[in-house]
Amino acid sequence: MFTLYATASIWLTSNSIPYNLHTLFTYVKTKGQYAFTAPDGWVFYRPSLSSILLPWRYTPQNKTIIHSLNDSLKSLGINLLVIPVPDKENIIQTYSLFRTGNASNQRIRLIKSLAANGVNVIDLNSEFIKNRNKEQLYRKDDTHWDQDGIRLCAKVISRKLNIPDDLERKYHLKDTIISEQGDLSLMMRDSIPKSRTCSMIVDENERPFTESRKSKIIIFGDSFTNANRKHSAGLGAYITFLSNNPTATVFSLKANIDGPRLLLKYLNTTKDHPKIIIWVFTSRSLFEKIKPF
Repeated sequence: MFTLYATASIWLTSNSIPYNLHTLFTYVKTKGQYAFTAPDGWVFYRPSLSSILLPWRYTPQNKTIIHSLNDSLKSLGINLLVIPVPDKENIIQTYSLFRTGNASNQRIRLIKSLAANGVNVIDLNSEFIKNRNKEQLYRKDDTHWDQDGIRLCAKVISRKLNIPDDLERKYHLKDTIISEQGDLSLMMRDSIPKSRTCSMIVDENERPFTESRKSKIIIFGDSFTNANRKHSAGLGAYITFLSNNPTATVFSLKANIDGPRLLLKYLNTTKDHPKIIIWVFTSRSLFEKIKPF
């Protein structure tokens, strides 16, 4: 945390950027809690402020690594689809400080550059902004997306894949009530679980969605791929529901900055390679340095 504070101090001073230094230091340097509540009750992740207010120094290196990963997978006959999930702070923007940064512009420039060089990449930013006042895309007390965000992402992916049905059985939605604590609530030491409705994916016999390890579609990613997964309502379940193709999810908390190495390591342990790998991670990871493989 001190390193981040020092970096912010040096960069902002040397570049004379007209940000509110007092505000930045208050929220980045504050000891203790990693979360704070905005005036309207939304809870946000304090370290996210760094990716909003500071320059993305590793963009050239990250771009090269993603290109190399794309080429490596192509040589194995695998199509890569890259999906940086917009961070909650860049979409909700109920808090004025989030509107002063340029993280969205930096992410969009990187995504456009990747796409121009042959990488299949989806920018969810425009879709999320279009729907942010209509749907609950993120949980108020959590850093991750809510059911509507998962469903919207799955819709965009299914349109992009445009592959024929591969399952005889059909799935449908079934609402259920779940009780969970958001990760930001835990950071705020709020020990009271909150109930919410979750639309799980079930088959014609009301059996919950199950993953298929023989799937030709693998969702590989960080904690966003794991959101609602245990309730048969994660990203993989919704892609199967919308495209009628089996999916499997490979989850790792390090699937963002260490994603390429872990992904290739996983492929070395499998006999049958998938046809498509969907790499999903929080956009904030692009602010950091992706490890080479």
